Amino acid sequence: MICQLPTDIMELIIKNIPNNIDLINMNRSSLALCKATRFTIAKRTLAKNLKKFTKRRFCVNIKCYDDTADIFINVHNYYNRRYVHSWQKPLNSSKIVVNNKLYGVNSHYCCECFKKNVLVGNNEKVLHNYRVSDQVNVTFCK
Repeated sequence: MICQLPTDIMELIIKNIPNNIDLINMNRSSLALCKATRFTIAKRTLAKNLKKFTKRRFCVNIKCYDDTADIFINVHNYYNRRYVHSWQKPLNSSKIVVNNKLYGVNSHYCCECFKKNVLVGNNEKVLHNYRVSDQVNVTFCK
């Protein structure tokens, strides 16, 4: 709100906006912005950015090759001796399963990097479902 600004900034605003109606409107708009939560603003920003989403050919994680090697070699392609690990393809527009609920997501990460960098992080109370290769399927435990 304007009233919560330091006095010197308030004086500068009052000098540069001599019209009382403009000052009142500015105060009203600042009140409306203060009432908006960070989540609401972030949600609007995300929705705006999702409209501009462009698909990628490879995961945006620079360390994707190293971060996903163990899981793809030992889990997803365990019985395929001819598997050659590479930088993974991103999810782009995909469906993910979190706590048995299906969500649509746009992501430039591959499935394993998305789990590691976005969903799970340092949380150790997570069950990974590896039954389907290239799928994000996690359950957060209590």
